[in-house]
Amino acid sequence: MRGTRPTKPIEEAQRCAEKMGYHWIKNTDSALPFDAFMFLQAAIAAIKIKKIRHAIDENAFVGHLFPDEVDALRLLQLPPHVLRELWIRTQKRAGMAAVLYHAGDNC
Repeated sequence: MRGTRPTKPIEEAQRCAEKMGYHWIKNTDSALPFDAFMFLQAAIAAIKIKKIRHAIDENAFVGHLFPDEVDALRLLQLPPHVLRELWIRTQKRAGMAAVLYHAGDNC
């Protein structure tokens, strides 16, 4: 067997968050529509990972491209200081995309 095992988007996102200095806690409740919490000092975010086949325009409004995911993040019963983020992983780019969307109430 040659090469390395392909990583899952959630594992890649965790490594990305940890490289930025965040701690990562995977969501173990499948009824909640997010993948993990990441936190650092006074910042905490609920993260949803979305893997897509094709690249998207970096100027595109993510809320229009992925309305179901954004709505699910907005409906999470979390305190207002908890950020809600949708992270996008495409097959066309190496690595996890930067945070593309804050799905908080003020968007």
